[in-house]
Amino acid sequence: MSRLKLLLSIVTALPFMQATAAIPHGVETYPAGAASLKTVTVTGPVAPPKLMRAEKGVKVILSGTGGTCGVVKRLGSFQRKGEYVYVSTRLSNPTPSFVAVEFQLYNASEKRILAKTDPVVIRNNESPAVNLALEYRAAPQDVGDNLVLCWVQTSTEHPSRSFCIEQTEVVGIRPMAVVETFPGGDPARLESAVFTGEAALPTLVKTMNDADNGDGKSDGAVAVYSAELGGTYGVVWKLGNVETAGKLLRFETVWYAAGNSFVAVDVQLYNATTEVVLASSGELPAKNIDAPPTVAAFDYELQASDKDCELEVRWVQVSTDHTSRNFIIDRFSVSETKQ
Repeated sequence: MSRLKLLLSIVTALPFMQATAAIPHGVETYPAGAASLKTVTVTGPVAPPKLMRAEKGVKVILSGTGGTCGVVKRLGSFQRKGEYVYVSTRLSNPTPSFVAVEFQLYNASEKRILAKTDPVVIRNNESPAVNLALEYRAAPQDVGDNLVLCWVQTSTEHPSRSFCIEQTEVVGIRPMAVVETFPGGDPARLESAVFTGEAALPTLVKTMNDADNGDGKSDGAVAVYSAELGGTYGVVWKLGNVETAGKLLRFETVWYAAGNSFVAVDVQLYNATTEVVLASSGELPAKNIDAPPTVAAFDYELQASDKDCELEVRWVQVSTDHTSRNFIIDRFSVSETKQ
């Protein structure tokens, strides 16, 4: 039996999985919320781990070695298609030995993974706690199905490998990232877009020949290639929804021309709910690939009118008179600054 089928056959059989209540939103801290957690074997021969209350969280202790095991928590059910859920968890390592954990969202009724993180490695008890997050929007076939959160320990070759679950938070909107970075040139973190006109979407391609623009040489960047002429198009980074006003945000990005042709880009903070540009770098040119990289930076203080609105960062290419005008995004960051 596959790892997924075995895990879901276990969690669907548990009594606490039979209800189809709506997904509760809020923060659950541990050990106070330890009763909501159950242990399982994902693949044999390891037995389910043991749970022990700790000063900060619930300690997950291996009962044997081999296979994979972990912890599950019933999440509830989507009540309508399109319903959105964002789940984050904070993990730590209470031991001197490394541990690897994967965080997953399962549809236990249909036996399929909805979202998951890559396994995160926490080196030892001197390492800082890590935060993992999942997001998912319900498809029509998900409505009414049982959902499960799973912490799957993939490092079971030694019984000393344990981890602590400190907190879980569930919200119905994607919280805005006040500290966000764009490392390694991952195109999956960006979306191509057409802003005005009827041009085709630009193509996003990862490149590894970027210079050291403050994030390391050849660490990865994303090239934005034009597909058609006219209008304006470019790239979008979705920040999420504003929960509180008054925060001062600092935006910075480094980009440069991708070839021998001139290119001009305007970096914007955009309120996608009200369709208003909140702040902008203005139109910045780059002569060609030999020109120095362009640094676009600006600040914005969140207003009361921004509350509950979805914000995004846009790289708007305004030089669309020729398809040779392409650019490369090397890095991007948004952070909360002190006022």
